[in-house]
Amino acid sequence: MPITSDQIYNQRERFYRNLPNRGFQSKKLFRREVYQAEFLAELDPDGHKINDPTYYEDIKKEMPILDGNGEPTGKKRLVEVPIERVAVPLQKVILEKHLTHLCGDKIKFIHHNLNPSDSEAETFMKFKQGWDKRNMETAKFDFCQSVKACGDAAFCAYMENKQFAYRVFSFLKGDGLHPVFDAKGKLRLFGRSFTAYDFERNEDVPYMEVWDGKYCTLLSYSTDSKAGKSIVWDTKTFLPTLSDTPDTEGWFVVDAPVPHGFTTMPIVYLKNEDGACWSAVQDLIDKLELALSQLFENNKAYAFRIMIIKGDVEVQGTLAGQARALLFNNEEGDAKFMERADASSSFELQLKETLKYILMGSFTVLPPETPAGDLPGVTIKIMYSPAIEQGLNDKNFYNKSFDTIISLFKEGYAMEEGNSVSDFKKLDLRGDISIYVHQNDNEITNNLVMGVTSGFTSKETASEVSVYSAADEQNRLKKQKEQEQKDEREALAMQQPYDGMNKTNTQRKIAAE
Repeated sequence: MPITSDQIYNQRERFYRNLPNRGFQSKKLFRREVYQAEFLAELDPDGHKINDPTYYEDIKKEMPILDGNGEPTGKKRLVEVPIERVAVPLQKVILEKHLTHLCGDKIKFIHHNLNPSDSEAETFMKFKQGWDKRNMETAKFDFCQSVKACGDAAFCAYMENKQFAYRVFSFLKGDGLHPVFDAKGKLRLFGRSFTAYDFERNEDVPYMEVWDGKYCTLLSYSTDSKAGKSIVWDTKTFLPTLSDTPDTEGWFVVDAPVPHGFTTMPIVYLKNEDGACWSAVQDLIDKLELALSQLFENNKAYAFRIMIIKGDVEVQGTLAGQARALLFNNEEGDAKFMERADASSSFELQLKETLKYILMGSFTVLPPETPAGDLPGVTIKIMYSPAIEQGLNDKNFYNKSFDTIISLFKEGYAMEEGNSVSDFKKLDLRGDISIYVHQNDNEITNNLVMGVTSGFTSKETASEVSVYSAADEQNRLKKQKEQEQKDEREALAMQQPYDGMNKTNTQRKIAAE
């Protein structure tokens, strides 16, 4: 049976959170499905569980019902009194910290040809400049942000007006991702569903792009059984077949399949089985927000001093209602303050320890409040050790996907005008994600200078590692050296007096002698 459009649309990756398992072998019975919409709700403080009255209920009070004269009728009604709710954007803090260490540094490209020719070196330099020119570091950020926030992402390469371009499909942007894998786990088809306004039908209409090994096909959905042509994909070759018979499920082809121009499907899909990057500490975040809300509600009643008045008293104040004086009608009248209650040390410990384990469980490091001047590199690495460890794990998780993204970019950028497809095809390189670590740039530069002067580091390596180097730094150094040599030759020529001897006369003089 062929693969239909509706089957692709209903295909989606699922996320789960485990439930307590008391020794049973089955894993599927003790977990609950988590939808990506929950991840987005957790990322937005307005969508946190603490703002749900069914989770943290408002205070309910019975109030007497008064008649028209303000007298009690003997009946009562139930009134809900809103309580303090505190939502903290810790998920956003965790996300930004992870992305800073993962995407803070550019990808380091490695040329595997140990002795490249001038042509290969120039092509390699063109590749690195093109990577910056096409904002591929932004693509890296968008891709990693989607995986960290929603659990999955898809990178899409395409050609537009003979130039390489890209898109990142993400649930963050309202896209539905529908990957179809074969029996070996290889991505063979990919659908991206979205909603757009159709001016002919005057309504929001579901659309779906389907990418395969050769084509990209745009589909739309309609309840009209005679909307247009249908399309299916073969289960072995995964190539499309158009048909004039309408699709019974409602999907029809908007545009005929268009060749995407790449040798493979230009889609890179990645899923993190754990879901969002804060999923491991989400329960602790809920508990922290509940404790903070209870503290804020408690402070409304007990954070300020309470005045106790005894006897008959008359309050004199301003027109704004502010009390200025108390006049007692008898000698027994008195007024005094009851001191406010201090928050218990156990409550403070609860908040402190909960925050500590949230940061520990998410490998997040908050910067010190009072850094003591320039810190040495080792101290910084120890201070940010948990974040660096998380970054190294992320590097190994993302590197394989970025190998494919770099391969797609190399193929697509080679097809642009002015570039040689054969030269880029022979280019043997790979990219390695560099983890950003807060560092002392002065110390790094001094270490590079020491390595070059001592002879155990080449100038080429130092220029590549330096934070101040450009993509074509080697070419700039070469031109600078050539210009210095030219200036030196011209200076020497200016210093020598002209004696009328040219090259021919000099040779004749030597022969005569």
